[in-house]
Amino acid sequence: MNNNYIDLYVAFLKSRLQLKYPLKVVYDCSNGTTSIILKKLFAGVKNLKSIGINTNLDPNFSAHGPDPWQKDAMNEIMNRVVREKADLGFIFDGDGDRVFFIDENGALVKSDSAAYLIRKLFPAPYVIDVRSGRLLRKDKVFISRVGHFFIKRLMRETKSFFASEESGHYYYKDFFYCDSGILTSIYMMNQVNDLLREGKSLSSWQNELPRTFRIQETNFKVKNKDALLKKLENKYKLKEKKVDKLDGLFIDLGSSWFLVRFSNTEPLLRLNAESNEATSLKKLVSEIKLIINS
Repeated sequence: MNNNYIDLYVAFLKSRLQLKYPLKVVYDCSNGTTSIILKKLFAGVKNLKSIGINTNLDPNFSAHGPDPWQKDAMNEIMNRVVREKADLGFIFDGDGDRVFFIDENGALVKSDSAAYLIRKLFPAPYVIDVRSGRLLRKDKVFISRVGHFFIKRLMRETKSFFASEESGHYYYKDFFYCDSGILTSIYMMNQVNDLLREGKSLSSWQNELPRTFRIQETNFKVKNKDALLKKLENKYKLKEKKVDKLDGLFIDLGSSWFLVRFSNTEPLLRLNAESNEATSLKKLVSEIKLIINS
C-alpha cells in the first residue's frame, strides 16, 4: 500500500481532531484494517492518551470476530476501559465502517445517543433510518429506508450534512456522503472532550437524556411475509397513532413503537421496538412474537 495515500488520509482525519482538554481513550480494532490508520493518527496528538487493543491484522479475527455484536465481543474493551480509567472506548468492525462506543463505566452507549451527541456538530436537517428511536426523531429529520444506497441518496436530496443508522453507521457530507467509523470516533472524542471541560462524563450526559427502553434488533424466519404484515397491522389498528410503510411496517402506539421489516441481504424478518416503560416493552414484544410465530 502506498504510504503517501495513508499519510494524506491521516492528515485529513487529524485536522478534525480538536482536543482542548486531556482525554484518555481505549480502542479495539477487532484485528481489522482500522489499526493501519489509528496508530499513525493518534501518534503525538496533544492532550490524548490512547490505548489500542487487537490492533494486529489477522484475517482469522482471532480476538473476538469482526462483528462487535457477536456474543461477548465487547467484553474485552468494556473491561479495559474501566481498568484503564479511560474517558471513552470505541470498537470497530473488521472493515471499520461501523463503530460502537463505551462510556467510562464500561457500558455500551446507545447508537441513538451517540448519533444525537455527534449531530450537534452539524446543522439540521439530518437523515436517520427507520429503526432510529424517538431521541433522533427530534429537530428536523428525514427518515430513510435502511441501507447505504437509500441513506446517501436522501442525504443528497435533502442537502444533509450528517446521517446515522441504528446499526452503527454514520455518514458525512464532507466524506463523500460515506460512512466512516474512524471519522465518527474523532467527532465523538471531540464531543466527549467538551463534556469533560464542562465537568461532565459521557455517562452523566447520557443519564440526562429522556429514558426509553429498546430491544436489540431480533431476527425471525417467516414464510408468508405479506400475510404477517397485514396481521400485525390489523392487531394494532385501533391503537395506532401513526403507520408508516416506507420500509416494512412501522406502527407508533404513542408511548411505544415497533418496526418489522425484511432484510435487504438475508431471508429474515427484523423486529425493532421501543417503549417509555420496560414492562410495556416486554408486553409488546411478547405479543408481536406470538403473532410472528403463530
